Amino acid sequence: MERISTILAAGLAGGIVFLVTLYALRIFKITTANPIHTLGSAFSARHGSQAALGLCIFFSGAFVFAFTHSFLLGFFPGGNFYKLAFVGAFIGFAHGLVVTLATANIVAKQHPLPEYQTLPFPAALSYVIGHVLFGITVGLAVAVTA
Repeated sequence: MERISTILAAGLAGGIVFLVTLYALRIFKITTANPIHTLGSAFSARHGSQAALGLCIFFSGAFVFAFTHSFLLGFFPGGNFYKLAFVGAFIGFAHGLVVTLATANIVAKQHPLPEYQTLPFPAALSYVIGHVLFGITVGLAVAVTA
């Protein structure tokens, strides 16, 4: 049970790190990525209540992927702090590439709102960076509890 609570905490922390990274890049005008509104409006097809729905979907995914990352990190027994953080970063990078390509090729083209139907390169790169930081966060959480 304590392992599950650790993974849930890692998913929450990783999700927050991901969002802080993307919104920091928005604040500094590096990207226009807005994952919460993009997710929420993909399912609601309207503006307004998309933030609450987007947050629920986003953090549900963060918890699921924290379990996935933790499972994959379990293949590296006896790993030290730095090794698990590095492997977590690698898993996050691979996950980020897959999600970014899927977002660019499937989700963006099928999105009901026109402002989310393209994925500019800076936004795609910010998603990959966010996933790498998510992986590092989960890797560090697993390392601390190992």
